[in-house]
Amino acid sequence: MKLKLLLLPLLLLKLYANAQQTTIALSYNPNQPGFNKDAFHFVLNQKLYALCTGKIPTHKPINIQGIKSGEMNSTIVSYALKDTSLAIFEDLFGHEVILIPGDTMKVTIGQLEKPKDILLPWYYSLTYSGKNKYIYSILDSIALSTTDVKSDMINPKGKTVDEFIRIAETRFRSRENYLKDYSIRHHIPLHIREMVYNEVYAAYVRDLVFLQSTLKSDDNSADITAILNPKIDYNRLKSTQFSKVVTAAHVVYQYLLVMTSPFKSTDFFNKNRFNTTYNLIQKDFNDEMRDDLLSRHMKQYITYGDHRIISPEIVARFNSDCKNPKFVSYIDSLLKTKQEKANLNFIDVMNSQITDLKGKSQPLKDVIAKKPTLIDCWASWCRPCIDEFPFSKELEKSYGNKINLIYLSFDKSTAAWLSKAKELNLQSTYHMPDNFESDFATFFKLNTIPRYILVDANGNLLNTDAPRPSDPRLKEIFDSL
Repeated sequence: MKLKLLLLPLLLLKLYANAQQTTIALSYNPNQPGFNKDAFHFVLNQKLYALCTGKIPTHKPINIQGIKSGEMNSTIVSYALKDTSLAIFEDLFGHEVILIPGDTMKVTIGQLEKPKDILLPWYYSLTYSGKNKYIYSILDSIALSTTDVKSDMINPKGKTVDEFIRIAETRFRSRENYLKDYSIRHHIPLHIREMVYNEVYAAYVRDLVFLQSTLKSDDNSADITAILNPKIDYNRLKSTQFSKVVTAAHVVYQYLLVMTSPFKSTDFFNKNRFNTTYNLIQKDFNDEMRDDLLSRHMKQYITYGDHRIISPEIVARFNSDCKNPKFVSYIDSLLKTKQEKANLNFIDVMNSQITDLKGKSQPLKDVIAKKPTLIDCWASWCRPCIDEFPFSKELEKSYGNKINLIYLSFDKSTAAWLSKAKELNLQSTYHMPDNFESDFATFFKLNTIPRYILVDANGNLLNTDAPRPSDPRLKEIFDSL
């Protein structure tokens, strides 16, 4: 019995020269919580190229068909696919899978029972079957063995530089060895193994680059560039194969930022650094990767730095160098919006619309409960933010009658915010829909989190960068109010 049938125009297929029809058959029990009775399926995200535009590209289905068989429902989704590639089922941060042109992937979906000691940023448990089931499940298997490759990051709190590096290298070797053993046991083709190895290597580079955040501005014990250069294979990062990694552009750009600026630079967004990084991208990268990195670089300075650095001459150069018209259009729009927002004031910011747990929108000023309010800027993926929550809750107990604390999420994904808020039992939490491109983020130059902003009972600004809840100085500020 067919439940649902959706056919997109056949003309769509003309966009995919040499593409083959690839099918994903999803089976599930519709009586389980969270499943639609009709054709239930996931959005299938492509690799994170174009994240520089704030949008993750998706694989567009050419056919969706729902079928009922006994107690189980199935959704058959077809795609036109050119190349073997990585993709993500969009359930929270998502299961990472390998798609094979012309193949049929069979997946049974169940409720997820999370292991206690492993971070699995998924909503559902997926069981793969079919002739290539060991290829489909390879990244899930690595996640179950070591934590999720694309999203788990090492918590730097309380670790020295040497400890942090040792943990990163141990985790990389563990994943590398697991991949080697898995590939031998299940006869994984060499090109698939290389694709997955690059994912594992990208996670290693991301961990090492994140080392910079573990250092304090007065730390004279480490030169971050001298530490990372011998450990990272830059030629691999420049390779065409590495560009297929889901997080390739993000990882490479973060590495370039570290490599082109001393850690102690007090002027992070300066013109010389912009030009050095831009020239490096233009020299070392090609095609899609070059366009994505150049766009990220432009966005970084427009959004988080002094947009006046982006002169008409730089814009003209970018428009010539970047061959992707969508990126060019996005950067043009972003720069114009930034210029228009240059005169934002605090009243504009307090009128920003935020969303509560029930999906209701209201101005930020309306949640200031006639008493001083600490706005905790956080996101579900931010470990340092979450590490502060126990201290915040202690402050709520001690100062709840005097001070209001609200948790303002800057997640791009509403689902990720809601899931983490539920897990942490956060009550006074809200979501900023435009996250880091919002008027709020623009006004406060919000380029890192956590960040704590204090306003008085009348909504007047008291402190744009208050101490963290774990810092005793915050209690002193509260006591003085």
